[in-house]
Amino acid sequence: MKWLVLVAFGAAVLSACGRDERPSAPKGQAGAAGSATGGSGGSAGDDLRAVASVLDGYVLKQPCLSQSGPRACRTHAPGACPVSQDPAFAGSTPTRDTLSFGGQSGTLYDVTLRVQGIVEPKVYRGGNDASELVTNGFLTAGTVDNVRNQHSAYALRVTVPTGTYFFNSLGRDNVRHSAFPVDYEATITIQGATPIELWISDPNCEALRNCGDPDVPTECTPVDFPSLEPKIRESLGTDPAAYDGQFLGFVVRNVTAR
Repeated sequence: MKWLVLVAFGAAVLSACGRDERPSAPKGQAGAAGSATGGSGGSAGDDLRAVASVLDGYVLKQPCLSQSGPRACRTHAPGACPVSQDPAFAGSTPTRDTLSFGGQSGTLYDVTLRVQGIVEPKVYRGGNDASELVTNGFLTAGTVDNVRNQHSAYALRVTVPTGTYFFNSLGRDNVRHSAFPVDYEATITIQGATPIELWISDPNCEALRNCGDPDVPTECTPVDFPSLEPKIRESLGTDPAAYDGQFLGFVVRNVTAR
């Protein structure tokens, strides 16, 4: 009888061990259903967002180099303002970078960015405005117009599919001499493994300081941005209200492959 009990007990132990020794799922498989914004598993979503990592926390900066008035400053060293045959790059270019976008060559990615910053308004020629809101300056397929106004352009150009996006199209009806906080989402399409260009161009080498409305010529009240994304704040290196100049930053919200 004792021998039978021991045999039964041993069988139960082996059965339990067999359940515990089932092979576990490969790493990352559990998150395969996660969304590109980082779902519960997160693995696939995080990998897809990594395609656009060069834009995550990237900041276009236009610092004031010297003050030229209560609400204005120079964005270029003393001397003549540079001349360019391309209106998109006229004057000073406080920021001009070429970045390498990730992903697979031949694959198109729709990248949704949260766009935040403090910028002056710009009137562009043509294109499609995403919104009439003063907080949304996203414009697709337009061109730089420096005849109507000499304000700075904030731009991103992709090589495949060819296209240029602007981010401070705020002066549709009236270009005010104030800097405005912008906070919106914008989706751009980029082919994997291609270069992208980002730049600020200031045609007359003189821009608005971080001075908000009301547009009083002799006064400058800096614009603050309490809801600024931590990644943008870190790249900026200071609090927005303490930044003498303008800036525009990106945080990657979502990436989908077509």
